[in-house]
Amino acid sequence: MTFSHRNRRSRGHNLLEMIFATMIFATAIIPMALVFQYIATSTSKARTKLVGQYLAKGLIENCIAAKYYNVVELESDTHGGPMVYNPVDLTFRKDGGVVTHTFYPEVDVEPALGAWVGSSINGRVVRVRVSWEVKNRRTAGTMPFCEYTTYIGENS
Repeated sequence: MTFSHRNRRSRGHNLLEMIFATMIFATAIIPMALVFQYIATSTSKARTKLVGQYLAKGLIENCIAAKYYNVVELESDTHGGPMVYNPVDLTFRKDGGVVTHTFYPEVDVEPALGAWVGSSINGRVVRVRVSWEVKNRRTAGTMPFCEYTTYIGENS
């Protein structure tokens, strides 16, 4: 009698219990999957921005090294000016495929006459900007950028 009573209690799970268990499991797993997707997207954006900053810092250091009299030669001008910078491509593997980001560097040099009030020291304001395309649906058409600005005095 004890034996048959024990068998009656351990029949297993019914369908309703399995459905509830699956719903609880899905409720816990879906937010975790969304977090992982957000992390992957943020990592990709950070990598692209880091490369843009690296390129911009390199260009601004070249401009500072060129000093006051030679920095004008580094200015980029799309109308046939002295220097036109070629786009820089970054290629990496993602999800079994190859993704390429293209970076567009620009250097703008403007005169800053009498930068300080009452001063006869002239200088140039140098602005370096590196922009890149975003390849997703939400921000299509906009180009994020990284920009650095510095002042180069005539006596430098």
